[in-house]
Amino acid sequence: MKNLAVLCLVCLLAACNSACEFPAAVTEAIAKNFAESIVKEAAVEATEDGSKTYQVVLTDKEGTENTVFFNEKGEILK
Repeated sequence: MKNLAVLCLVCLLAACNSACEFPAAVTEAIAKNFAESIVKEAAVEATEDGSKTYQVVLTDKEGTENTVFFNEKGEILK
């Protein structure tokens, strides 16, 4: 299932424009922390200071959606 989550993220990114390309750290954090989930949606937002926040909507095996925000280092933001 871990490979499926990464594969889904790769497929999702392929369908996105360049504005939502994730750094490797974010992809790795999703695979590590949400191995049983599937990526449903993804977006990236740049702040005024130039940093980026990555929003990922994940669906777990029960069908529950969870929105998770990451910084560029792959750290989960609260």
